[in-house]
Parts: sequence; C-alpha cells; structure tokens
Amino acid sequence: DNGGLEYFYASDFPENPPYQLFVDAYRRIGAMSAAECLHKSAQMFPFENAHLHAADRQKFIEKSSLSDFSALSNKICGDKSVWEKLSAYVAIHETEFRAA
Repeated sequence: DNGGLEYFYASDFPENPPYQLFVDAYRRIGAMSAAECLHKSAQMFPFENAHLHAADRQKFIEKSSLSDFSALSNKICGDKSVWEKLSAYVAIHETEFRAA
C-alpha cells in the first residue's frame, strides 16, 4: 500500500513464495491492475527466481533507472481499489474465512 514496488521487493517474504502467488491472489480478488503491475515488475529482474534473492533484487533496483518499473510502482502504490476489492471478496467468502 505504501512504499511502492521498491518496498514490496526490498526483503524476502516468509518461506519465499514465488511472486506468481501474489499475482494470483490479486487476480482472485479482482484487482487486475495491481496483479498486472506485480507480474510485469517481477519479469524485469534479469535473473531467475527473483523471490529468492533479496540482495540481488535490491542491487538491480538501486542501479537501474527503470522508468517502466517506476511507472508500475506509481500505478500500484496507494491504489485504494485493491482494498475495496479485497473487502468485497472477504464479504462474499465470509464463511470460508470463518472456517479457517
């Protein structure tokens, strides 16, 4: 929500899930624009399995002047529609969340 994609890619997530998991989650709730931003930005890293290499991601972002990356970051950062879509998704699937 804040810090943009630079913050998203700054460190590893617990258990290092592939970024496709996040893309799929955004798509599942209907946040297609955010999903596309994540998908496109993850493909910009010039090495495989970027989700496993925090230091390499950081170096790449710091050393690159990626106007395309920045544009995607600006597009997703603060996108309130993501929260609206998440809220609607939870409301529709409320019983599933309660069972978990």
